[in-house]
Amino acid sequence: MTRVGAPPPQPPIHFPLTEEQRADLRMWFDTFLPGEAEEISKKRKVAHKRLWNLMGKQKWKTCQAEIEVFHEREIPYDEATFTLFIFHELMSTWRDSRGAMEILVHMREAQFVHPSYVRMMEGLLLSLTELATLDAEANRDNLRRAARSMWHIAVKFKRRRMRLVKQYILESLSRGEQPSTDPALIQRLAIFGHNEAVPSRGDGPDIPFVGLIPEPGVDTPRHKRPAPRPVPRLQSKWP
Repeated sequence: MTRVGAPPPQPPIHFPLTEEQRADLRMWFDTFLPGEAEEISKKRKVAHKRLWNLMGKQKWKTCQAEIEVFHEREIPYDEATFTLFIFHELMSTWRDSRGAMEILVHMREAQFVHPSYVRMMEGLLLSLTELATLDAEANRDNLRRAARSMWHIAVKFKRRRMRLVKQYILESLSRGEQPSTDPALIQRLAIFGHNEAVPSRGDGPDIPFVGLIPEPGVDTPRHKRPAPRPVPRLQSKWP
């Protein structure tokens, strides 16, 4: 279901590629996303699964040693890496979320993580912190379920980022042009795609909530408002 006021989703563009173009695509893809090379990606996935299993067994010292492997082997982070590190801090310290907040700052500064996902994680951490002050913090089982959900969302954002970069390279190669390696363009591609003109706000790129929150003083016409979902009627077993 498409959001009201949002642009319609664009289908992916496919071009018939020659063997030479396929080699160029691989070369340019590694240039745009050096941290997504096949060998590096395999090492990162194995480390993610190992860390996830250790978190389930609550072996926090071993988890910390596994995290050090990322630094020793210089494995680049991705959206899933930041997510697992944040929830490791939450589950290991439990009542203290300062370490998770520090990782969130690094995730925001990474520039390739989508702002929507950063805001979602920030809202979750603020809510957990507020619950802890009210002595109603989530237990480790609930945090593990939340970590699984956020991990899946992070993977979807990463796939979108890789698809947008690949689409830009394909379109450039199909026109016989050389893709630009401008860092600003690479950042915009990783978040928005080169065909989406989305304005920036604050320190970094941001996405406006089009059609979700009306601007002050602006009334949304009734024919543009989303239809309310029907509420199912509960049948009582009592006569």
